[in-house]
Parts: sequence; structure tokens; C-alpha cells
Amino acid sequence: MLFKFILNYIIGFYNIQVDGFYIERFINICLKENIYLWGIVRKKSSLITAKIGIDDYKRAKEIARNCQTIVEVKRKTGLRFIIEKY
Repeated sequence: MLFKFILNYIIGFYNIQVDGFYIERFINICLKENIYLWGIVRKKSSLITAKIGIDDYKRAKEIARNCQTIVEVKRKTGLRFIIEKY
């Protein structure tokens, strides 16, 4: 887990916002599918923010569609995005 955490900082990650009534189900399915979410903070009863790796984001969007939740990218962080910027 630590290696994946460090690798996500080098490669890049998204700060996402998940909105919907089945957020706990979304998180549980992500854990079951080995999608690493960290920095999870509940803002309201139906809204959380979290961080997710770039590769895991595509799979998480499919899970969110099945759980009737909405996933939005709020911020992009990492070396990859700094290089793209310049």
C-alpha cells in the first residue's frame, strides 16, 4: 500500500467528489475491486471527497454508475500534470 501511495504522488492523482445516496456501497465495492481511495472526508450525508489514482479513476466511474452516484474530478495533482502544464 505504501508503494502505491508514493507512486500515485509521482504519477499523479485526482481529488474527487462523490455525490449520491449509496456512497458507502461505492466505497465498499471500490475496496473489493482493489481501487485505492485515501483521504476520504464526508462533507454531508450524501457527499464525500477523496483521492484516487489516475488508473483507478476509470474503473471507479463505472462502479459509481452502478451505485447511482456521481463522481467529479475537483483537482488534478502530481508530476504528470505539472509537466503537461509547462
